[in-house]
Amino acid sequence: MSRAPQPLTPRIFDRALLRTRLDRAAKAYGQADFLKRRAAEDIVARLEVIMRDFPRAVDIGARNGAFRNALASSDAAPRVGLLVETEIALGMLGGRDGPRLMVDEEQLPFAFASLDLAVSSLALHWTNDVIGTLIQIRRALKPDGLFIGALFGGATLTELRQSLMAAEMELTGGAGPR
Repeated sequence: MSRAPQPLTPRIFDRALLRTRLDRAAKAYGQADFLKRRAAEDIVARLEVIMRDFPRAVDIGARNGAFRNALASSDAAPRVGLLVETEIALGMLGGRDGPRLMVDEEQLPFAFASLDLAVSSLALHWTNDVIGTLIQIRRALKPDGLFIGALFGGATLTELRQSLMAAEMELTGGAGPR
């Protein structure tokens, strides 16, 4: 009995389910996007000190356009030319102007050395192969291209995890892993 070959990258996240949930959340996303907005503002703050132009840029996992909004009121705005927003969920791309593409972050469609700037705020942590996605971004960037990203890491929201664990211990006498 032979077994089917296993994929090289384990499938941790169901990308179709993620797309469905983001589409469902799109209408009210702006009511709970404070972390996304903060991450976008931080990325823009880093761009402001870089004194060069970025004629072709992409926002990978744009959601509701937090990066574009933060950039609009920034001194860096004139240095960023064409900004394409990408998103896995079509519902997140509606209701605003500018070029947008429905794209799965795990399968980026950009040509080799075609981008001057790539940003991603709080979207890449949902990919099954973060390293593979970063390699695709690097290939799409010109030799002097810039990538700025914000991802949740292992120590993110430590205080929240500790508070939830303490509350669960108090209420149920035990706590599950988070």
